[in-house]
Formats: sequence, C-alpha cells, structure tokens
Amino acid sequence: MRIKKIHITGFGRFRDFTLELSDGINVITGPNEAGKSTIHLFIRSMLYGADKKRRGAQRPVYERMRPWHTPDIYGGSLEISDDGRNYRIDRDFNVSADDIRIYDIDNSCFVAESETEGLMKRLLNDLSETAYVNTVSSGQLHAATGKDMAAEIKRYAANVTGTVNSGLDADAALMFLSDRKKELEAKLDTNAQTEYNRVLVKIKKTEESLRDPKRNNRISEISKLNEAAGRSAGETAISLGDNELRIKELNSILSAKGLNGERDAKELREKADDLYSEYTDVKKAIPVYTMTVFICLLLGVFAAGCRMRDIKGIYTALGEYAYFFFIVAIALLTGAVLTIFKTVQLMRVKKNDTAKLLELFSRHLDPDQETSLSDQGMELLRKKIDEYIANAARLREAESCRDELVQRLQGLNTEQRQHLNELDEQKRIRDAVNDDLLVLSSLRSEAAVLKRKAETNRRVRDEIDSVDLAADTLRELSGSIREAVGTYINKEASRMISGFSGGRYNSVNAGVNLNVELNCRDGMISVNDVSQGTADQVYMALRLAAIRFIAGEADRIPLILDDSFALYDDERLMDSMKFLAHNYKGQVLIFTCQKREEEILKLAEIVHASVSIGGNDNE
Repeated sequence: MRIKKIHITGFGRFRDFTLELSDGINVITGPNEAGKSTIHLFIRSMLYGADKKRRGAQRPVYERMRPWHTPDIYGGSLEISDDGRNYRIDRDFNVSADDIRIYDIDNSCFVAESETEGLMKRLLNDLSETAYVNTVSSGQLHAATGKDMAAEIKRYAANVTGTVNSGLDADAALMFLSDRKKELEAKLDTNAQTEYNRVLVKIKKTEESLRDPKRNNRISEISKLNEAAGRSAGETAISLGDNELRIKELNSILSAKGLNGERDAKELREKADDLYSEYTDVKKAIPVYTMTVFICLLLGVFAAGCRMRDIKGIYTALGEYAYFFFIVAIALLTGAVLTIFKTVQLMRVKKNDTAKLLELFSRHLDPDQETSLSDQGMELLRKKIDEYIANAARLREAESCRDELVQRLQGLNTEQRQHLNELDEQKRIRDAVNDDLLVLSSLRSEAAVLKRKAETNRRVRDEIDSVDLAADTLRELSGSIREAVGTYINKEASRMISGFSGGRYNSVNAGVNLNVELNCRDGMISVNDVSQGTADQVYMALRLAAIRFIAGEADRIPLILDDSFALYDDERLMDSMKFLAHNYKGQVLIFTCQKREEEILKLAEIVHASVSIGGNDNE
C-alpha cells in the first residue's frame, strides 16, 4: 500500500489541508508545533478510525483532535494505491469515530459496505492497530537519559512480544484453553441435529404437497377464461337482441301483407303466376271462340237456308249427300251454341281473374306503381312478391341464427358457471396452499435456527477439538514457539543494527527477561550502558524486525518515522538512511523538524521526495 495524497477537511489544527506524497522515501519537514504529529495521527485515524479510548493521561484522539473553530467539519481522505489499484478512503468523524467509505478511483464507484472491512484488512496486510502502533507507526521517543531510553526499549520489547505472539506463558495459556473448552461445551445443544432432521422431513413432505400439479394456482388463468366467456356472452346477447329486432321487423313486413313465412310468399307467387297465366290464356281464347261462333252460325244458317229454299238446286244437285250436309249444318249450329256457352264461361273466368289480379295489385303494389293488367304490372308484382320471398328467407335465416345464438348463449352461461365453480375451488386450494406456505415458512425458519445450532455444534466441536489439539501442541511446543519468535526478531534486529551502526555492533539480543544486550568487539554490553543514539538505533532495529515478523517481508505498509533520528549524529544518520533505502522497499514517511535528513539523503544520492509544511500556513 502507498499513500499518494492526504487531504484533511478538519482535524486538530488543520483545515482544508492537502499533502501529496511519492513512492519511496518522503521527508516531511516542519518546525516544532507545525502539526507533523497531527498528520501522523491523522493517517492512523484514517486507517483505523479515531480512537475514543483514553491513552494514559491523554484525552482520547476523537476528543483531542476535534477542530475547535469548525467542529462540524471533522475528517478527511487518503488516496492510496495497492497492487496497481487506486482507492480513496473517506472518513467523517462527526458521523462516527469508525465511519469509513472507500471509493474505487479506477472504476469510479464506492466499494460496497459489505466489502469495506475485507478490503481494509487486505490493504493493511491484516495488521491490527496495536501491531501498527508498535511497529510501522513510529512515534517520538521522549527519553531524556540513556537509562530512560533503555527502559523505553524494554517496554517496547515487551509490547512487540505481546503483539507478535501473545500468551507465551504456557501455564496461563493451558488454563485459558481449559476454560475455553468449558465455555464451548456449555454452548452445545445435543438435540439440535435430531430436531433439524425431523423438521427437514416435514419440509420435504410439505414441498412435495405444494408441487402437486392439482394445487397449481390457476385463478388468473380461469379468471381470464371467465372474463372472455362473459365478453362473448355479452356480445352474443347483443347479437341476439339485434337478431330479434330483425325478426320482428321482417315478421311485421310479411304480416302486413297477410303472409306467414316463406311458404306463403311462394304460394302467393304461384297463385299470381297461375292467375295471370289463366288470364292471358282466356284473353287469347275469347276472340278465337268468338270467331268460331260466328263462322259456325254463318255456315249453319247458310246450310239451313239452302235446305229450306233449295237455292239454285244445291241440295237437289247434292243428291244422296244432301242429307249428310244437313246434318253437318245442324252440327255447326250446335257447335256455335256450345261455343257461345264456352265463350261466356271464359269471359266469367277472365272477369274473376281480373278482379283477383287487380286486388293483388292494389294490396301489394304502391299507389304510384303500374297497376294495370299488363306484363309490366305483372313484372312489378312478381318483383314485389320476390322481395317477400327474400324477406321470408331472411326471416328463416334470422330465426335459424337466433336458435344458434340462444344455444351459444346457453353454452357460454354454462361455461361461466363452470368457471365460477372452478374459481371457488381454486380459491379453496389457494387458501390451503397459503396455509401450507405459512407452515413451510415457519418450518424453514425453525430449520434455519436448528441448522445454525447444528452448525454451531459442529463448529463448537471442531473448536473443542482445536482447543484440545492446541493444548496438546502447546504443551509440546510452547518452548519452541517462544524460542522461534525471539530468534527471528533477534536475528533480523541484529542484521539491521549491524547495518545501522556500520558494523560496530554485530548483534542484538532481547532476552526472555527483557534484558536487551548488544554484541560488540569488546563482548556483550547492556543497552543501559550505550548512548541515547545507539539505544535509539536498537529501538529502530527491534521495530523493523517486528514489522518483518508481523507484516511479512514485502514491506507493503508505509513506514512512518516521526522525529526518530533526533539523537543521531551525522555518521549514524547516514548509515541509517542508507540502510532504510536498501532494506525497506516500501514507502517511508520521515517527519522531522530539521533539514539534516534531507541533506544526508542528498549527500548519499538517495532518491527521495521533500515536502515542507509551515505553521500558520496550514491552519
């Protein structure tokens, strides 16, 4: 992790203050009381939150650093980079001492709250605040004498030991594990698994019942079908009403003419055609019969006259045929008489047909239409009767359609009743399903609780096994653990102190009894007997060794040194700067009130960045 920019909206003496930093070594120079320690404390508060607990005789950070002039503006942000990703940590301490939001600069979005804690652990390499304070974040050593400095180092050695491997007292640890095992055993619920299995069986049966296709919710489907049937029934009823009006209209038209259906109309047509045919035949026959009568009478009279007067001896001349001729004459006269009777009869028929046809014309034709006995008048009558036949056909179709519509409407009404019955059944099923769902929800909630208890039992039993294993292992390896921690820190610190001191001191040994000794050419020497500068180097070596032990050797966390070299002479400072440059690859922030660190870095040609902060300029 690298800090790229510090922005303080309000913290201690600072308001709207920005400080940009570089990778590698950064020297932040400012006079005493310029706020270097405040910036140092701001970085820690941004990473871990503002501490509300009292530290010794001091007020808590949360209260001590609240701005006096603008208390409503309290917080700021850190821009950082980590493994090529860029983030901004925002905190508003007025909201909460632990309030934090992380902005993903590369993706232009805030990190989800559920992911914030995990991301901070990764950024800090899972370094606790206690470990951070005792290792990476180096505050000022307020020791005036070598003896006080030695006491400070001993206290620090105790803190480091507690940070990297708490509880090296095997007896106390075993007692703790025994108590822990009793606590865990008290948490066991022996019936949880049995009850959980019983509830799972009930859940399975209920779910199988709910999956039954017969219990599928078809209320929406049936409601739509019922609505469709209702719409169809309504449309059918409207069509039936229109059809009834049509039937009534057609019946009215036909009834007004004395007709009752298509059959009467066709009979009327046949009657009219028969009458007119008879009328025309009679009309044609009467002249013929009249002419026949005239001829028969003429011939008969002639024959009879000749017989009586024997005109010019005609009958005499006929001889034996005269009698036959006389008979013919009588026949002709008789035929004439009969023809006269037939003619009279035909004239009566004609008169009767004429009356009937005229009556049909007057009944069925409009007053303004041709009503004379003619082909034109008869054609009009036929057309009118054809209209009756067409209306009668329409009436028959309408009545047939009415029957179909009535049948369809009855079917739709039956369908609606069925749908309503199905809806009632579906609602009953739905209520039963809802009851089962409530039961299922209750069972699942109960199962979730029992599952957590069962899982807790498993975890507790695993933890009990782990406690037993830890106790057994601790009994066997407590000595090895203590030795391994001490060996690593002493070895790493020795390598560093040798580099810091330019080889004057070969190794450092922080013993179990916290007596810190240095190995030099003249043998082992207690830290109580060295100068404050040397003691400060020992302090630095132990701190860096602890950093490597806790945070790993990747130097991921920025190392903060706050006036840590105040007691170094130039030679010792040169050795320390070179050692830092070659052995700590991460970011280093050196807060100082002097120009010596920057001058030494320039003299040693060590790449670094310089930042100067003033007193009142930043307020």
